[in-house]
Amino acid sequence: MRNGYYLCAGLLGTLLLVASLSSTPVVACTCTSLPTFEEAVQNSDAIFLGTVVGIDPVDIGGFSYLSAVMISSSWWKGELAGSVRVLTEPDPSVCGFPFEVGHEYLVYAFLDHGDLWAGLCWRTHETWPGDPDVAALGPPQVVPTLAGTWSRLKATYR
Repeated sequence: MRNGYYLCAGLLGTLLLVASLSSTPVVACTCTSLPTFEEAVQNSDAIFLGTVVGIDPVDIGGFSYLSAVMISSSWWKGELAGSVRVLTEPDPSVCGFPFEVGHEYLVYAFLDHGDLWAGLCWRTHETWPGDPDVAALGPPQVVPTLAGTWSRLKATYR
């Protein structure tokens, strides 16, 4: 009886050892903490409000990422008007930001090789009325509307 117990325990131990040696390493996003508002403002290359109009996979240097195409309505850093492309990792488990089409975000982005990037471990988030970050940022630069631009042009050349 005792020999059977040791045989089972030995086989189970061997199976666990083999399984642990042959398994694929798991990578997980481990953000220790989000930056403070002040850190995010200081260290971001671009800060803007944008609504996602499309999400597409992209390949850069043999690696897969997601490209979120957004329409920027206003900005605080980066002079981003109109259509903006933001790259992120393809999955939240590797710190990719889970953008969704039709949702509006306050994006804190950084530049890398000419591309804007956002991720879970920075301060980008879906915005809402009364968002304290939007209030703390103060008055934004606003994307001019076509009607406003046309009115200014007419007034200038009359």
